[in-house]
Amino acid sequence: MSGEVTSADRDLYGVKSSAFGSVAAATIAAVLDARYQFAMGYFAAQFDLPLVTLDVTTKMCVCQLGDYDLMAYRGYNPEGIDLVIRQRYDDWIRWLERVADGKITPQVVDSSAGAAAGVSTASPQFISDEQRGFSTRGTTDNYPFDGVEE
Repeated sequence: MSGEVTSADRDLYGVKSSAFGSVAAATIAAVLDARYQFAMGYFAAQFDLPLVTLDVTTKMCVCQLGDYDLMAYRGYNPEGIDLVIRQRYDDWIRWLERVADGKITPQVVDSSAGAAAGVSTASPQFISDEQRGFSTRGTTDNYPFDGVEE
């Protein structure tokens, strides 16, 4: 269970619950939990899970992704607000991809020791296209990688 994103958050940051009419509160809670878990798949690339606190932007993301699922549940109407909900969904997916790539750092606190808001715990990556002698790339001698000792 997310515990961090509630139906009250959804009413504040997403489409009001009344817009989904007869959708049960339990269904709304399940959708929020599923979308929270979905979002954490992206956050896992930069933060130690579980997150201790969420920022407003992350709550908005989860709520508006959930709105898209609830819209699909009740039926999609490409006229009016449903189109806006679809566009928000696409925008939030791009935002999550940027979070995973480290291009955006939300102001969340993860569960690492000494964690602070907006501090990623991901290790820096160094990428080079030149061979530094740590692999056999570009050579014909694959020792010790070919299993043959010399």
